[in-house]
Amino acid sequence: LLISGESGEGGIFPVLAALTFSLVGALVAAGRPRNPVGWLLLTIGVTAAIGLPTSALYEWDRQHAGTFTGAAFNAWLGGALWLLWIGFLIPRVMLLFPDGKLPSPRWRVVSISQFIVLAALVVSNLKPGPISDYEEYDNPFGIGLLSGVFDFASHRGALFMPLFLFAAIGPVVSL
Repeated sequence: LLISGESGEGGIFPVLAALTFSLVGALVAAGRPRNPVGWLLLTIGVTAAIGLPTSALYEWDRQHAGTFTGAAFNAWLGGALWLLWIGFLIPRVMLLFPDGKLPSPRWRVVSISQFIVLAALVVSNLKPGPISDYEEYDNPFGIGLLSGVFDFASHRGALFMPLFLFAAIGPVVSL
């Protein structure tokens, strides 16, 4: 299913992307272990490989009338990993590329903001109720006592994530 591209999100591209990120990250980390770029690329590749089966398992569960017992966790994991890649790991690589250091001290604001977005993403993944993009499943890690905090973090994270993604592009473009 993943390689044939029968589902809308399958195909060979995600598999090649996971392998490429993992291989390049491992090579950079082995050659320059103090450079965080290699470790970040390796983390992207490994988490992408972990996340690859989520869409296939989701489709399988839908076709088999909800018989997959880990479907809610699977849906939560797929969404959490996607947010981690887009909201933190990829922008972090762009900010620290190529030598693993900030281009100048003034980029520290963007760096700190990335960690704030990461915290908001973590908090938003603990929101109770249906999982976004997988509405038929309830969040298995939802904490109902703090629902107001989750709404606040979720909306702010969604608002600022694109801003910090574009801000992180700055150092790469200026190379």
